Amino acid sequence: MVLKLLLLVPALMWVVLLDIGGGATADEAKATNEKVDCEEQYCGKIRIPYPFGMLPECYRDKAFEIECNQTTATAFIRSIKAEVLQFSPSMDSVGVKGPITSSGNCSRKASSSTSTSTSTLVNLTGSPFMFSNSHNVLVGVGCNTIAYSTSGDFDTIPTVSCKSTCSWRRGVVDWTDEQIAFCVAENCCLAPLQPGLQVLNPSVRSLNNNNNNSSSSRTSNDNQGKVVDDDECRLAFAADRNWLMDTLDDPGKAQDMEYVTLSLVWLSNFSTNAYQKTLHCEDYRPLDSTLVTAVGCGCNTNFQGNPYSPQGCADYNECDDPTRNTCRGITRCVNTYGGFKCEVSKLWITVIGMLAVFSEVSGDNIYVCSLTGIVFT
Repeated sequence: MVLKLLLLVPALMWVVLLDIGGGATADEAKATNEKVDCEEQYCGKIRIPYPFGMLPECYRDKAFEIECNQTTATAFIRSIKAEVLQFSPSMDSVGVKGPITSSGNCSRKASSSTSTSTSTLVNLTGSPFMFSNSHNVLVGVGCNTIAYSTSGDFDTIPTVSCKSTCSWRRGVVDWTDEQIAFCVAENCCLAPLQPGLQVLNPSVRSLNNNNNNSSSSRTSNDNQGKVVDDDECRLAFAADRNWLMDTLDDPGKAQDMEYVTLSLVWLSNFSTNAYQKTLHCEDYRPLDSTLVTAVGCGCNTNFQGNPYSPQGCADYNECDDPTRNTCRGITRCVNTYGGFKCEVSKLWITVIGMLAVFSEVSGDNIYVCSLTGIVFT
């Protein structure tokens, strides 16, 4: 009996050791499970990609911290107090809520007076963010109207402006294809934003006077003799071009909206090599021989990924996507860095070679089969 108990002691000790080891493994597993996955951060339905993040270990620095209101499922860039609407798929910009300025008899709720112009200043100075000049455009809506933006509430010099005269004769003004597509009724104007803009103060007024605070009703003639009421609804806002075309079939409908989508870009440093090979950027400036500072960067057409992540842009395999390569028939697709090439398979090379040397001898003439239109690489 004693011998049996002695034999059981090592076994019991092994069980105890297993239990201790199992406890440690469970704790490690728990710690692993609690590790934050920065690639899968969501605020409501909005996925938060790097360099943005909701936790310190996920964002690049405090300027890119995202504050999420769990009750309303809305995301904000905390440093600039901007509500996020969307991140572009290529990560070259972020869409935020932008203000709409109005004057005159507008139906929108933000216009509490029939004559006073209401304006909202958006100031990004001191942050790495700026308004994208390639994505955004200033829009003015209304006849006999000038829409403009200044660098502050008390600045009178516009940084960008456009005029909507409602001439009703397209040849009178210098229409661009974009204006023709968007300003269907010719009651609006568009103007590109200047590069590097960090202060936006959309404002609007009648071309006939500089004072929109008078309550008296005024009428005037435009340059084609059409009577225009100076108290009619006028709007000014800056918005993303693609959003405009996809959302507003009539620019005047913006008076019924609370906000527009405005695209922001941000400053980042990249290696010169990465910029030249894998990236396209809205604007950049060389820092030295190895670095550039750039804004509005995304991966080139033949690359994919997040340009701001440590992995950067990776080569896209066009051979896995029939819509991205032109190799058909006897050719096969071969992926290359930043592109692809079509090669004739070895089997077909053998067959073609046999056909090429096949000949039919008839009298003194030799007829050789030839295949045209095939390119060997």
